[in-house]
Amino acid sequence: MNTHEACALLGVPIGASDVDVKAAFKKKAIEYHPDRNKSPDAETKFKEINEAFQLLEKFGANPPAVGDVRSPFYNTADHLADEIKRQMDEVFYTGKFRRVGPPIVINVEIPFEMSIVGGKKEISYNHLVKCHMCTDGKAKGPCQKCNGTGRRRYGSGTVTPTDNRELPCNACVGTGVSKTGICGSCMGTSKRQIVDTILVRFQPGIHNGTILTLNGKGNYSYKDFYDDLIIEVAIQPSKNGLTLNGDDVISTVELSLLEALQGTKKNLQTIKGEKVLEFKPKVRNGDRIRVSGFGIPPNGAHIFVISITYPEDVSELIAVLEKNKPPPPDTD
Repeated sequence: MNTHEACALLGVPIGASDVDVKAAFKKKAIEYHPDRNKSPDAETKFKEINEAFQLLEKFGANPPAVGDVRSPFYNTADHLADEIKRQMDEVFYTGKFRRVGPPIVINVEIPFEMSIVGGKKEISYNHLVKCHMCTDGKAKGPCQKCNGTGRRRYGSGTVTPTDNRELPCNACVGTGVSKTGICGSCMGTSKRQIVDTILVRFQPGIHNGTILTLNGKGNYSYKDFYDDLIIEVAIQPSKNGLTLNGDDVISTVELSLLEALQGTKKNLQTIKGEKVLEFKPKVRNGDRIRVSGFGIPPNGAHIFVISITYPEDVSELIAVLEKNKPPPPDTD
């Protein structure tokens, strides 16, 4: 396959830019992918499209320039299985084709109250990003083929003085810039480490140990693809002694014997702050008061469990009770 044949297969003109070539390849690859196109010749056509794109990606969409010794015009690109997989990975970016790298795993603690009502939290973490100072770890410099002009004279195969044309340089795709040496910013790795801050949303009712996967927020992988970030949620114990049972928040309210007998009002802590709760006279130990809307939405509540404490010295209380004790029933 030569340059003219490759351009014809993708439907792009001679001298097309790298962006136009890639866009045409994506369109054709989607059209003829065997998973989408069930025609008998779809697989063959798909391989030809990949072969054409590999040639143009490697050498550019221009015919051989005057003085070029090695020319894509007389070369055929291989369409090995792994190369096809790589190209389709770039087109569809799906789990089926994507090369997945190890995710970043971080542990994030959230307050008990946030685990009930939900909320947002800013999280900072280290990860690798694509180096924008270079191309694949190579420093950028003036193209030696076109001396940084981005233009060269081309012919149609057998170059003659009558058909020379000035077109974008196929070595630098008309940019005038090419790779020269190792990038000093990333030391040739094409990656650099930064501290990033993201805002993570936690849904109401999230449980301890929940795993959240943020796609594409991990380390830079290749091309423009990033691996995943995994957040392991740890819920901090409540400072106010609140616990969770199903969708309901549970807490214990201690009342003195006098308060339990007479009734009282108390300021109590809830997931939404303080709330004044009224206790009627003669409440009993172990009674439960349910307050709707203070648990996990939409049906959760806050259940206050009453615990009555007795005075240390109950001798006077016993004496009063003995004095007012009703007489024994008449047995006659």
